[in-house]
This record gives sequence, structure tokens and C-alpha cells, in this order.
Amino acid sequence: MKPLARIAIACFALWLAAPTAWAAGDESESGGALDQFLGNYPQFYKLQPFYIPVIRDGEVVNQVNLIISIETFGQADKEKVMAARLRLQDAFLADLNGVVAVRHGNGRPYIAQTIKIRLRRLARKIVGGNVVKDVLIESSFTMRPRT
Repeated sequence: MKPLARIAIACFALWLAAPTAWAAGDESESGGALDQFLGNYPQFYKLQPFYIPVIRDGEVVNQVNLIISIETFGQADKEKVMAARLRLQDAFLADLNGVVAVRHGNGRPYIAQTIKIRLRRLARKIVGGNVVKDVLIESSFTMRPRT
């Protein structure tokens, strides 16, 4: 086959692939079509809701409800988080009970950003820093218990 014919075939193949690459968007945003195909883009794993009682003077005065997701770097990392979910939930619940219940129980509001940083450190310690990208607080609200 002549070199000119090879070049023409290569250009035609690139022309056919261009719409797929264009549809994937900017590589800096989405990671590119190949990364998406391989699962190398951020993945999220939502943990079960956390219900933390706030105790003041031996009585439950409030309940803080949190819905938390863990962001990973890719599909393989999400599977590692899923495998460690029970250890993550246990560690998160222990930390949240210590921080939210005590702080909120003393009349001081809890700060979501502080909780987020603490939980991110915990998750990276349990699963690995190269697995967990971030911890996201999807929902947070306080409610009074029914009497």
C-alpha cells in the first residue's frame, strides 16, 4: 500500500473517532473518553445514614442526621471502599458520636467542614490515601426527639 493511501486511511479513522472524543468533553474536566471507559474517573459510594443523639444532662435533646458519601479516584478504588464499608461506618460513627454529641450537647454548633476533614482523615487511614479523594456530606440536619 502506498504511503499516501495509509495517510488517507489514518485521517479517515481519526475523522470517525473525532465525534466520540468531542462528546467526552474536555479531558481536564472528565478525564477523557478512555479514562471513562476504563472507570478511571471519580466514583462515589454512599454510606448508610448516621443518626447521632445529642445528650445534655443525661437526656437526648437533639438528633443530628448525616448522609455521607465517599469519593474515590476510580472504579477499583470504589470497590476497595465497598469492601471496607463496615470498618468505615464503625469508625465514622465513633468519631461523630464524640464530636457532634459532645460539641452540640454543650450548646456549641458542630461545624460541617471540621467534621468533613476528620472523616476524610479517618477514611484515608482505613482505606488508604491513594483511594479516598474526599468525603462529602450530602445532607445534614438536626431534629428534636419526639416526647
